[in-house]
Amino acid sequence: MKRHARLGITQLELMISLAIMALIAVFLANTLNFNRLSLERMQLTSAQTGLYVNRQTLRKRIEEIPISAVEPNLFQGDATSLKFKTVVLDGSFWAGEWTTVVLSQGEDDSLSMQLSGRHPTEALPLQTELSLASNITGLSISYYGFRQAEQKSLWGAIWAEGNRLPDLVKVEWDSSGKPSPPLTFVPGKVERQRYMSLSSLVPPG
Repeated sequence: MKRHARLGITQLELMISLAIMALIAVFLANTLNFNRLSLERMQLTSAQTGLYVNRQTLRKRIEEIPISAVEPNLFQGDATSLKFKTVVLDGSFWAGEWTTVVLSQGEDDSLSMQLSGRHPTEALPLQTELSLASNITGLSISYYGFRQAEQKSLWGAIWAEGNRLPDLVKVEWDSSGKPSPPLTFVPGKVERQRYMSLSSLVPPG
């Protein structure tokens, strides 16, 4: 039996159409939600990657401190801040002058590193600030090395041994109420490894 076109659609056809549109809407909603979650993960990963890169920059700056240099206040620090001078060889600062690096906690509860020195091509001061961590609490910096007063090597919350560098520096903090993995550095590691012990076949450090 042929149905006349003026009679419109049946209730069954309407229900089938609505069911198909509902399936399409569910599919689109799941797709959009998946894309949103993927974008959030990518943004979080990108931010974390930037922090890791900055931490590696700090490690490189500490390891490039010339241990044989005679420079007042070459390395000094306490439990909440660290300041040292180094020579940057990557072209960002002029290698002919000292670059000062300060590690401290900012007013926005971020762990940041400030670098100040000379521009490699312009005789102008250059200052750069890099973030190492955000929303931190309980920042603690400790130093291990030979201390003149005790005549032995030990850990301490203050380093004021003049031109002598500590053997190790450890930076710890809490993030979101949980302790983060500590950062451990060897000051002057690059120059330390240039000297080989006569009793060892591998370089020290």
